[in-house]
Amino acid sequence: MAQSLRLVLVDETVNRILRSMAEKLSRADCLEAVANELELSKDYVSTMFKKRMGIGQNEYLTIMRMEYAGYLLKTTNLKVYQVAKRAGYSTSDYFSRLFKLYANMTPASYRREG
Repeated sequence: MAQSLRLVLVDETVNRILRSMAEKLSRADCLEAVANELELSKDYVSTMFKKRMGIGQNEYLTIMRMEYAGYLLKTTNLKVYQVAKRAGYSTSDYFSRLFKLYANMTPASYRREG
């Protein structure tokens, strides 16, 4: 993959955010659900995350989703649309475009390479 996901465990609040994001990865409302679980505003969580992690929460979530999708493509026989759904994307076209930007190849090519 083009990038590597690294969990930087900065403090307990960030740890909780990262764990919650991983648990809710497949939800379209992942970031909102994380903020609700932590009983914090979405804007506060986003600002604090960027300040402490050095990367935006949306960008980090996309990396998490792409890493998970790559794992699913390599380890399962799920169809691309099923991988997209499990990775939190409602349309396989959008997922495939994002995946190609991330991995420099289509999901199908990535699976064949593996």
